[in-house]
Amino acid sequence: MKNIVIDIHKEAYENENFWNNIHFHPTDAIEDIWGREILENVAKDKVAKLVRLYSMFEDMVTEKDGELIFDFSFADRRIDYMVEKGFELLICYNFMPLCIAKDKNLIANMPRYKDKNFNFSEPKDYALWEKVCYDFTNHLLERYGEKAKEWYIHCWNEPDHWYWLNNNRGETFDQDKVDGYIRLYNAFYDGVKKACPEIKVGGPSASSNMQFIESVLKAVGHKMDFVSIHTYATGVLQ
Repeated sequence: MKNIVIDIHKEAYENENFWNNIHFHPTDAIEDIWGREILENVAKDKVAKLVRLYSMFEDMVTEKDGELIFDFSFADRRIDYMVEKGFELLICYNFMPLCIAKDKNLIANMPRYKDKNFNFSEPKDYALWEKVCYDFTNHLLERYGEKAKEWYIHCWNEPDHWYWLNNNRGETFDQDKVDGYIRLYNAFYDGVKKACPEIKVGGPSASSNMQFIESVLKAVGHKMDFVSIHTYATGVLQ
């Protein structure tokens, strides 16, 4: 056992729990009583300052007569509540709006809250993905002002998993997934930074494949203000 030495002559200071942040999932539970009860307790007890949410573009973006139509009302209600409770945010920009998906049949078959589905295809046109990222970021700035510039934004969720891009379950490392994510990130970066150069962006929020992470960082790491990874108790990065 190590000895603990206390120097009573040094000035005490408050140590902020910078590590104690959470991911609130499902994000759309913010709309529900049970979700808000959890978040109210977290805010009251101050056990977490920063909360990660999904943008849920599938609720936001449609297309009419070749033009993208944006309905920010769902996102506004969720984020308004989080701001009201004093949380700082990390917003994950995903999933692919069906109207701009290259393959509309790439729909996740895993159960989702409120029977929702999401598409995990690449966009049919990366300029459209860039526009989605730009317009939502611009909306955040218009609605939340300087506060939004303090938030963190990252591109996609676990792109090293089998369901991203090509539904390929057979490879532990898939170069196509890397190449696709790099294109996705570059368009995301251009869209967000065009709206606000000060907002901090990052990725790849990968969860299981170190070769994927290293490949992405080598290609676009200079465009990342922070690096995000996921870990699970059931597995380790390989």
